[in-house]
Amino acid sequence: SSNAWSLTGNSGTNPAVNFLGTTDGQPLVIRTSNTERLRITQTGDVGIGTTTPAARLHVAGTGRIDGTLTAAADLSVDGNTTLGNAAADQLTVNAGTIVLVNVPTGVATQEVLLRDGGGQVRRIAAGSLVGAHAWMLGGNTGTTAWNGSAGNYVGHSDAQPLVIATTTPQPIQLWAGNQQVLRLNPAGSTGPAWSIQRDAGGNQRGLYAVDLQAN
Repeated sequence: SSNAWSLTGNSGTNPAVNFLGTTDGQPLVIRTSNTERLRITQTGDVGIGTTTPAARLHVAGTGRIDGTLTAAADLSVDGNTTLGNAAADQLTVNAGTIVLVNVPTGVATQEVLLRDGGGQVRRIAAGSLVGAHAWMLGGNTGTTAWNGSAGNYVGHSDAQPLVIATTTPQPIQLWAGNQQVLRLNPAGSTGPAWSIQRDAGGNQRGLYAVDLQAN
């Protein structure tokens, strides 16, 4: 017992001179069922599920962390890892960046992270997310007309006036059925300042402040 670690534990040890490890520049490997489960390299990197840890703590495969995880530096997680618990799931990153790697090709470059109804966090194109809840600058698809209780509309539900404004000399175009149905011209745009017209085609526009004639 003075020269080896006992299966039932040792007493009278001195951590300054007694330790579990190597002295010849080789990694320390811990096995169960004759299969490597944990490795500490000669430089101090700890690997679980990998024989080549690439960080101070490198967990590959399926992992779980319950409680509070504080990442003061870079945190790299490979495989399926659960952070938090069923009572309160929380991952806090202070002054850091979450980087997605191995992103499949052919997907939108502008993406956001979305927590769906099943509790899964997944990537989704920003345009498709915004388009489901807001009017897109290039128009929306899949809309339904407002019927008094459901549908899509431009406006609000509180007792305030609806104001349509522009700070640039560009007209505001309202489209329906993939065609322009109303055009508001500010100062400096096509036609006289502050005119309202039906569309940009047909007869000559810009003769009146309000021009809603047919094509």
